Amino acid sequence: MDSNIPNFNSSASAMTHAATPRQNKPLDRIYDVFLSHRRENEALVTELNDYIENELHFEAYVDWKDSSSDHLDREHVTAGTANYLRTIMRHSCSLIFVVGENAGESRWTPWALGFFDG
Repeated sequence: MDSNIPNFNSSASAMTHAATPRQNKPLDRIYDVFLSHRRENEALVTELNDYIENELHFEAYVDWKDSSSDHLDREHVTAGTANYLRTIMRHSCSLIFVVGENAGESRWTPWALGFFDG
């Protein structure tokens, strides 16, 4: 494991007290966690996503993993992109803001934080 990536096992008890995994999903897809991050932190996000899904048995949303380029084209961001992400966030029970290298340079992560705060 990369020494720059935290060991998520140490914080498992805090995360498991925050929510319980969804056992019976309705027809509409519901995510337990929306992972807000910068794409540049892909290794960290991948490890965190794997831990959330495989160890905690929560369902996490990661845009580049869970949405096709038809819905999210990073090269051509539109109002439709924002609407699509709002829909996903409305179908997410919580948000984890992934703070990695250069996290403060993101335009989208503060927007996601503001959406969840609202």
